Amino acid sequence: MLLKAISKYQYLTGEDEQQITGCFEKTTGKKNEVLLKEGNYANRLYFIESGFVGSFYVKGNGSQKTHWIYSESDFFTSWYSFFTGKPSFETLQCINQSVIYSISKSNYTKLYNTNSAFNIFINGYYQHLIAEIDFLTKSFSHLSAKEKYQYLLDTNPEMLQEIKLGTLASLLDITQETLSRVRRQI
Repeated sequence: MLLKAISKYQYLTGEDEQQITGCFEKTTGKKNEVLLKEGNYANRLYFIESGFVGSFYVKGNGSQKTHWIYSESDFFTSWYSFFTGKPSFETLQCINQSVIYSISKSNYTKLYNTNSAFNIFINGYYQHLIAEIDFLTKSFSHLSAKEKYQYLLDTNPEMLQEIKLGTLASLLDITQETLSRVRRQI
C-alpha cells in the first residue's frame, strides 16, 4: 500500500521500489500506543496503511485538544519538529490498532537526496499538504459545527464511524453535546 500511495504522485521503477521499501519499516501500533510524546523530537516520518493516529496536545487544565486525525494513506509526523529539529508541541498516538510504515530522519534524508522519484513524490505530496493545511487554517476554523462535520463526512466517513465522540468534538472544537445535535441533523 505504501508504494501504491507514492505511485499516485510519481512513477516508480523496480529499483525505486526496492530503495523505498528498504528504508521503511512496517509495524503494528497498538491502540493508545504513543508514537511521539510532546516535548520529544520527531525523528521518524510515518505512513498509515490502516487505522487512525491522533495528533493532540494537553492544555494547562489537563484536557486534550485534538489537532488532527490521520487515517489510511496519510503520511504524518510532527512536521514542525521533524523539519526544524526542535521539540514537538504535539503527541502522536494510535487511536486504534494501526498498521504503520516509518522511516528514520536519516534514511529519509538519504532517500530524498539520492532517489529522484522519491524526491519528486515527496515534493508533490508536500504541495498537497500545504494546500490542505492552508484550507484548514483559513477556512475550516470559520465553518459552523454542521459544516465541519459535513466536511469530515465528505472527506473521511470512516473516521466518523471509528473515532470516539469526545475526540471528534475536540477535533471540531465543539462540545460533545453540539456534536450529537449535529449528527442528528445530518
